[in-house]
Amino acid sequence: MSLLALIPSLPVVSEARQSPMATAGLLAERYLLERILGVGGMGVVYKAKDLLRESLGDPAPWVALKTLNRDLREHQGADALLFGEFRLGSQLRHSNIVRHLHFEICPQHQHGFFTLEWVTGLTLEERLRQAGIMPPALRLKWARQLVAALLHCHEQGVIHADLKPANLLLDQHQDLLLFDFGIGRLKDGGDARFRLNRADLDAWSYRYGAPELFHGALPSMTTDLFSLCCVLYQLLTLRHPFGQITTDTLAPQSVLPLPASRHRRLNPLLVNGLSVLPEHRTVTLSELAAGLAQLSAAPEKWLCAG
Repeated sequence: MSLLALIPSLPVVSEARQSPMATAGLLAERYLLERILGVGGMGVVYKAKDLLRESLGDPAPWVALKTLNRDLREHQGADALLFGEFRLGSQLRHSNIVRHLHFEICPQHQHGFFTLEWVTGLTLEERLRQAGIMPPALRLKWARQLVAALLHCHEQGVIHADLKPANLLLDQHQDLLLFDFGIGRLKDGGDARFRLNRADLDAWSYRYGAPELFHGALPSMTTDLFSLCCVLYQLLTLRHPFGQITTDTLAPQSVLPLPASRHRRLNPLLVNGLSVLPEHRTVTLSELAAGLAQLSAAPEKWLCAG
């Protein structure tokens, strides 16, 4: 079994006002909460020990456990909302997507939670902020893994809706894994009853969200493509494609990003995916995957040094 750790921990005391579960200790008589890994706009993620697995001799019985924060937990459809995220993630089976394990309702607290595999590592956001070398070959590997993960999502009809470096994990084997489907959706809209109004949550990333999201458009495979190309560009160049400009302010006449590599075929694909107008984004994920594959024979030749 692959046991994978989310992001560096935060003091548990800081979450006491966010969730009564912070002091609960044990959930569903099975999961022992150890520490908070992260607190977001919608949820709280803990490191927890699975006591059942421990009792059966598992030497590494750790999981990541996610529950909603206090404000959302009081919403009438709170458990359905959390189950919706779990339902999306549990449809996906890919080596570059964090696995969703179990959804449960704690009998004591009457609130839902779900568990994910435990991943030891940093987020891509944290890695990009660190000093140190990131060789072109490694960055290209991550780029290809990200495209493969998103392609699997779309093949299963799942829209991630929040692709950004903070939602990408780099594990102890230097592999990239996609996680956090909290504002995701199904392409066919079949999960509508599990969703809140994302606009009310101000959920879109001002650095990676597609421009149309800020004007009322729904998340789509096309908005995922824009976010993907932002991250790919940053992996290949170590720069954001639009510098300090936030994507909600982009206009159709905005200056195009500089070439992301020395490879003539790949650059037009990325620029197409970064088009401000969604109808101009015609590149496919398969075309991006093929373009990145052409760099793999000599990544140092095509990409800037890290």
